[in-house]
Amino acid sequence: MIEKNYHTHTYRCKHAQGDCREYVTEALKAGCTTLGFSEHMPLPNDRWTHVHLEAHELQEYIDTVHRCRDENPDLEVLLGGECEYVKADHAYYEEVLLGEHRFDYLLGAPHWIPCGSDWVGYTHLERPKDLRYFADYCIDVIQSGLFSYIAHPDVFMVGYRTWDGSAAACARDIIEAAMACGVPLELNAYGLRKAEVFTFDEFHTAWYPYIGFWELASQLQAPMIIGSDAHAPEQLCDRVELCEEIVQRYGLDLHQELPYVKGKLPAGAC
Repeated sequence: MIEKNYHTHTYRCKHAQGDCREYVTEALKAGCTTLGFSEHMPLPNDRWTHVHLEAHELQEYIDTVHRCRDENPDLEVLLGGECEYVKADHAYYEEVLLGEHRFDYLLGAPHWIPCGSDWVGYTHLERPKDLRYFADYCIDVIQSGLFSYIAHPDVFMVGYRTWDGSAAACARDIIEAAMACGVPLELNAYGLRKAEVFTFDEFHTAWYPYIGFWELASQLQAPMIIGSDAHAPEQLCDRVELCEEIVQRYGLDLHQELPYVKGKLPAGAC
């Protein structure tokens, strides 16, 4: 059982349920030692607020996480955020979230991808050219020095669906960038829940985590981490044991500690 989970959502993102105290209860019941909250962060221009925390809710979210930390000394409770990375807003992540608000960590997450002049949702990445945009974006996220790991880096397969040379090249570029910077890639349990995958033999039916991506990650021995991506308290440990089985079967390089926090890269990385 993975004792540390850094990918957890509350009702504030408008597509999850429950609040911090309910997750803490589940974490203590399951024997977790670390629970990191990673609500979808607002952006300065209020982009994507239909599935993100809104700016006026940010301080209340921070205060709630801090109260849970103070009330539960037997559990390490961390303040985190899952972020879409907009290069023009780099200072916001570094100076406001990690600086002013003293977030413990940020997760980089490719949900919307800059494809030319437009931002395109990952479910609409259908052409080889789109995968080039996706890979370039993920590499920017990795090399930004802001994010402790990259959430669901294989989510491009939800739209593309065919493991061909373009998909493999996209995966390899992301994996090699992550290895160069020492940034783990996330094996995401939410994708297994979405696909109703319950056993290792069904793993190939999931669009993400995508089997071809993790076979390549195993061959290259890329650093990786398991994230529950819980959207309800009862999901906190759901399919995590299956993720552990995938790690064992493929011989993946599992990390349970965040490699760095507060935007500080390890010495010698990137």
